[in-house]
Amino acid sequence: KDENYEKYQDFINKEISKTGFFPYKKLKIYGNRKDWKPCKKSWYNARYLQTAKSYENYLKFLNEDHITDFNFLQFDALDELNKNPEDPYDNIPGGPYTNILIDEFQDTDPIQYEIFKILMHESMKRGGSFTAVGDANQRIYGFRGSLTNYFEVMKEEFKDEIEVIPLDCNHRSTNEIIRLSESFINHQREGKGLNLNGYRKESKDSFYITNPPTNKEEDKEIEQICEIIKFLIEERNLNYEDIAVLSRSVKTGSIKNLVNALESMEIPCQIKGFNDLEEKDEIQSILFLFNYLIEDEREISVFAPLDIRGFIGCEFEQVFVDLSDETREIICKEWCKFEQKAIEIDDMMKDDVPYANSQDSISKIYDKREDIYLKKLGSFIERPI
Repeated sequence: KDENYEKYQDFINKEISKTGFFPYKKLKIYGNRKDWKPCKKSWYNARYLQTAKSYENYLKFLNEDHITDFNFLQFDALDELNKNPEDPYDNIPGGPYTNILIDEFQDTDPIQYEIFKILMHESMKRGGSFTAVGDANQRIYGFRGSLTNYFEVMKEEFKDEIEVIPLDCNHRSTNEIIRLSESFINHQREGKGLNLNGYRKESKDSFYITNPPTNKEEDKEIEQICEIIKFLIEERNLNYEDIAVLSRSVKTGSIKNLVNALESMEIPCQIKGFNDLEEKDEIQSILFLFNYLIEDEREISVFAPLDIRGFIGCEFEQVFVDLSDETREIICKEWCKFEQKAIEIDDMMKDDVPYANSQDSISKIYDKREDIYLKKLGSFIERPI
């Protein structure tokens, strides 16, 4: 404990005693003052120290709740492969794996690379192939350890066993887009720059918005986007469905402002990507099945937007999950019983819903009824266990 740390600790304790909260904002403001910079460093050191201390508790919680995380899944996979490198090839139905393709290889981390090496060795030993595809200039997972260019590591480690095939033909974009993007990135590429060519030969007009990316210029940028769309519709005879605006994320304030501007100019639009993975119909249906089958005192408040039978192959031969005939029959039977019960209760309750018609399937009930209604309906249905 040095003088700076004691100063930091004293300040934190006083602020918490006064407000009851950790003084993030004050630390940020004071941290820019010259006399507070050592204290700010102590603050960061203290945070890192507490993070390290909490790791033991994190492991304890994982063990107590019998759960794991993505990193430990990778460690466990590597440990298993080191013990039995041939196991994925000899003991899995439909094996062995002879041709392996790793996409987005630039985001490989050290643990994954060790896993890939074992898979590559085993597949090549069986006369197969190992293909790694990616762009070292598009690494975005440095925060989780993907800092090394494993393309170069693999070339150095395996030398003559590796064949490098540059993908210098762009099948996605027109030459106008390629030339513009290359003017920004080509001189920053690791190693020799690429000479990209477009597969698509058509020529399109290009429009550039050159406003600086600052908050002050955001409104002007949005205005220009709307003007370009209007121009394409009125002067170039395009349809609205021919136009797309791409963004890194649709969950930012900028996109909401753009949507408001489009609506104010009576430009119709659809937004893709707002929903989280958990909200997708397929995931909701699987969660519903678990929620219905497990022994739990909670009410059934989630309904499946899709027919569960489509996931387990009751009506067609599916390959996603290798279920036994007995398991498949049990799930189908319970699903049919649940659906019939839900339809009966919905028919009795529909008088409480304005203009509600009778429905003949779970998916239609899910589609037509509000969440509060579905929760009420679920409270009347007993689990099969």
